[in-house]
Amino acid sequence: MAAESKKKKRVIALLLLLSCIVSSVILFAGDFEDYHRIEDLAAIDSVVQRQLDQYYIGEEQIQVTTTEIDTLLTRKNYRIAVPATFSKTQLHADLNELLYRYNLRLPSRVTLPENDMRIHLVLNHTVVRTIVLRSDPELVKKSIPASIMVAFTDEPSAGMVDDVVDLGEPIPLVLAMDDPIEAKEYQKRLSNTYPYITYWLKQGYDGSGDGNNRSREALFPKLQHLQKMDPDATVLSLDPLDHNRSDEIAEAIARSRLRVVDASRAIVLDAREGRRIFAKKINQFEQEAHRWNHPIAVIIATPTAVEWLKEILPDLKKGGMVVTLPPNSSL
Repeated sequence: MAAESKKKKRVIALLLLLSCIVSSVILFAGDFEDYHRIEDLAAIDSVVQRQLDQYYIGEEQIQVTTTEIDTLLTRKNYRIAVPATFSKTQLHADLNELLYRYNLRLPSRVTLPENDMRIHLVLNHTVVRTIVLRSDPELVKKSIPASIMVAFTDEPSAGMVDDVVDLGEPIPLVLAMDDPIEAKEYQKRLSNTYPYITYWLKQGYDGSGDGNNRSREALFPKLQHLQKMDPDATVLSLDPLDHNRSDEIAEAIARSRLRVVDASRAIVLDAREGRRIFAKKINQFEQEAHRWNHPIAVIIATPTAVEWLKEILPDLKKGGMVVTLPPNSSL
């Protein structure tokens, strides 16, 4: 009987010891969770701010207030004014994708008839941030024109043409050629597939930028021949149009239906230079667009370049960029 009582005491003591260990673990985990949560809040704010920057939402559109939840946690409330045409659901989706790593849930609710959206950032059953997207009729979404062209140094494959078509934007295919007869062949093969075709006559017009009259004179018969092959053709010019201009060529072009795209200041992107250089030039292109300069980006066609363009195009459009056909000029 005494031995059994002693055994029970040992079991109780062991259970008490296990209980203390579990309590300590829970207490430690709770402290760590609070610490980890507090550290994450600064990172969450950075993600939110970067996303608002990508949408070109200015500081004047954002109001931030705070609400104290407890002694360790303060909730920020973002109240953001956006144009009525702004895609609130797209911003919500982007934030949801970016913040999943923080174990956040982002439930949202739309109020009618205002069509405002309230997004809660919920961590461990606690609302740590609230974003209210409020439609402001006085705000007008900027429409920022910019042009993108995809240049092929060789005949484009059907797959590459399909990749550009799938982008769903008016992005001209620039077809480099030595002889205008090639233009007719390209026109036959591609006109029913894709309407945006621009020709680049390489010989005598190599885009070196010297703009000398000899180069222009060598180009003249090719332009005449191209006009016969395709009277409504668009021609790419990588040479400043106003540099040593030939009046004869200018008059001939003026009398024709040929259209000329001045790409002498275009930003040329080549994926073979690497992702970092490609991204840097895309950023330059975006900045030029927001300065209302209607920039032109000429992308050297490779599968990698088209794939990168597909990835970054939605981000370019967030800030109001509208991809349009490049403006026509005259020689």
